Amino acid sequence: MTSLTHLLCSPFPSPQGTQACIASMLRAERDAGRAPKILTFEERYGPAPQGLSIERMPSGPLRIGARSGPSIARVAQDLRAIPWLPRRGGDGLLAHNVESACVSALARVPFVYVAHTSMQDELPTYGRCPVGAAHAGDLLDRSAIARADGVCAVAPALAASLARRTGREVAYLPIPWPLATPESTPRAARDRVRASLGIDDATAVVLHAGNLDAYQGLETVSEVIRAMNARAPTVWLVATESDAAEFRAAFDGVPIRFARLASEADRRAAHAAADVVVLARHAPGGLPVKLLDALARGVPVVATRTSCAGLALGEAAEIAADMDISALTLRALAGTRAGLDPAMRERRAGAGRAYLTANHSDDGYLLALDGIATRLGDRARR
Repeated sequence: MTSLTHLLCSPFPSPQGTQACIASMLRAERDAGRAPKILTFEERYGPAPQGLSIERMPSGPLRIGARSGPSIARVAQDLRAIPWLPRRGGDGLLAHNVESACVSALARVPFVYVAHTSMQDELPTYGRCPVGAAHAGDLLDRSAIARADGVCAVAPALAASLARRTGREVAYLPIPWPLATPESTPRAARDRVRASLGIDDATAVVLHAGNLDAYQGLETVSEVIRAMNARAPTVWLVATESDAAEFRAAFDGVPIRFARLASEADRRAAHAAADVVVLARHAPGGLPVKLLDALARGVPVVATRTSCAGLALGEAAEIAADMDISALTLRALAGTRAGLDPAMRERRAGAGRAYLTANHSDDGYLLALDGIATRLGDRARR
């Protein structure tokens, strides 16, 4: 059995996908009787998972906030982490994301880099100079990989892309994702949540559960909502902890309901109300945690090919070409309760659960983790 120290140079916990992935990794290690530890920032949003060893770096005067993207506060906190880290890195770290890898390299601590996204593809979505941002993102990706004792990625497509660009071996690290406990009375739960949101039984509900950053491809989803609504009453349920003011303005005229996403109860409620989840992210690389979460909760998924991140989903999801509004709309309509009979809906849910059991189990993750520990052990013995 192997216990590694994880490093995350970001707030933890937080409602973002990377933090959810890491929390699930730590849970899998804890449940296997290991002693997981994470080094992270002092800033946090929500209660930390139980049974974990968490050591927090003292914060500076600036707050990062619960959203993705570059900021002065983030860079300042990273710089504070460099002198803090060497006495805590031990024989090596599992460094999550570019910041953690670069901090580990500058602190001269052995590390395996765990890539959660391609900065070459994601960084341009935050600014107004996409070409310059892409070059800067590529430099960050290469810098994170250059000093690493091993490299892995949380999505097959991301692993292949980084390997192709850098010439390094990049392993796929499957995220462990547990099946959700099914509702004892799913219809009652659905009716209760919809009533609280002012959504009637005849209205189709398309769910987006997560942050509102540009790489999510929400413009495409909004077009799908409009097209669906032209055929049958449809509402976009946006469950998020992000500031929705700009989102409201950008999608004025689209029927939207907002819900919280701060707790497991919030997630359960949002998915209970949903007919279908539509994913249309256009920045390749990262793993859409909302995909795994929807499959775990038995909600039909319609996704663009980029959104699938190279996962072999099979019958677990309906796939359409990127930016194909017509195909996404038809598949989303077919996935609603009006378009999918109960038996077929249960079959789709079963395919999703079977996919997670086969491909995102705790055992699969722990086996991959032990391979990573071997790399760090080899480095420590040199």
